[in-house]
Amino acid sequence: MSVNTTMLAIVLVLMVSTIAAPFLFILYLWRKDRHQREHSVLRNFPILGKVRYILEKVGPEMRQYLFLNDNESKPFSRNDYEAAVISGKYKSRIIGFGSERDFEGGGFYLQNVLYPTNRDELRIDNREIVSTRLYQVEEDNLFTRKERIVEREVGPYLLTEEDSIVIGKQTCREPFRIRGLVGQSAMSFGSLGENAITALFGVRTEDGAFSEAAFKAKSELPQVRAFELKLAQGAKTRGGHIDGAKVTEEIARIRNVKVGVTIDSPNRFSEFKTDRELLDFIERLRDIGGKPVGIKLVVGRLSDVEALIQEMASSGKHPDFITVDGGEGGTGATYQELADTVGLPLKAALPYVHRLLVDHGLRDRITLFASGKLVTADKIAVALALGADCVNIARGLMFNVGCIQAQVCHTNRCPVGVATTDPKLQHALVVDEKSFRVTNYIISLREGLYNMAAAAGLDTPTKLSLEHVAYKYPDGRVKRGEELFDGQAKDG
Repeated sequence: MSVNTTMLAIVLVLMVSTIAAPFLFILYLWRKDRHQREHSVLRNFPILGKVRYILEKVGPEMRQYLFLNDNESKPFSRNDYEAAVISGKYKSRIIGFGSERDFEGGGFYLQNVLYPTNRDELRIDNREIVSTRLYQVEEDNLFTRKERIVEREVGPYLLTEEDSIVIGKQTCREPFRIRGLVGQSAMSFGSLGENAITALFGVRTEDGAFSEAAFKAKSELPQVRAFELKLAQGAKTRGGHIDGAKVTEEIARIRNVKVGVTIDSPNRFSEFKTDRELLDFIERLRDIGGKPVGIKLVVGRLSDVEALIQEMASSGKHPDFITVDGGEGGTGATYQELADTVGLPLKAALPYVHRLLVDHGLRDRITLFASGKLVTADKIAVALALGADCVNIARGLMFNVGCIQAQVCHTNRCPVGVATTDPKLQHALVVDEKSFRVTNYIISLREGLYNMAAAAGLDTPTKLSLEHVAYKYPDGRVKRGEELFDGQAKDG
């Protein structure tokens, strides 16, 4: 056989193989799915049914990137996501051509004044310069994008000493002074990997009970400034869940649990089951540790919250701070029915708790935190006006360490290495680079709060209260903040 004939034969074989291979693969799938008993659509329509499942699989990504507009995606819109990421990467909150907010719908608005505060009149402490890194875009075309990292020194936008918030001033041996209104919500080690969480302090025994010795040891660490008892979290008013696949040896050692065993925290602490017992337990922790102790709760049955605050007023015992988490709050893993329906949203719950504290004469003794999708400065400013002294955020920080809203936090398969303990996936998260993004994001939020305060005619965001916001209804009616919640401003 000649060389040419041999080459022709090889080409023919390759052509036949190229044509036959897909056909044989499709035939294999057809026979396999035709005889399986699990999926009805595949038994009747093996090929079309397979296409359906493929489209269903890639549907979330297609909707997120192609079909939903910039304000539609849940749990966070693309605008909210990008606002958090861009402020962390570039320390910028500048937009062009106008807002994409739905101005026809209802919502809160800041009441700006005719004569706003000048920048040099704002009470900002920028003496402590922060060294950070920012990205600088050099080229941004359809197929090419060039950026470089530049070193920058920026102001931290801290509150002045006079405006700082002191938690536990009258109750603790070591009060906690806060000069930044934005904090990090508790995010557990195991739910997130070690590259996303640098430290977590567990104070439980192996069987889940409270360990006084462990608590005392942790309270002596200078990095620990306060303790929070989580009665509930916005998206899960029961205990937390971490799949056993995420429980590595290191997590098991730190959290005092068993390797590879799923962690299902109980619905509540076993140490107390009444308001009086809760307040006594808080007093016990404060005596042991000498540092502020607070609670995190989700407002559900209003009478329960009112009874708790009444007990605080009558007993003289109370936490140093209360964190109100809205039902829209997030988590790595919870049940759908709890996330969607249990717990009031933050903008309904926060003013209610604030008003109760005012009515019972406790507002000046208890610092009020708010949490629940507060990822931008304007949302934080509204929370401050509705009664909060400070806010805690989680998902905004997760965005800035790489989260892309894949919504697979509970599977240990986070594609960007945030909500996973898989070493191979965690490799994607470079701690040094992401730490600068988090720094820029927090400082950007602080700066944005001063912009909001200035527009309202204030010299510091700590003075924001109900009188500085208004609510516009979809039909165009407007109510001032004081008219919405029984006329109670923040200072009572």
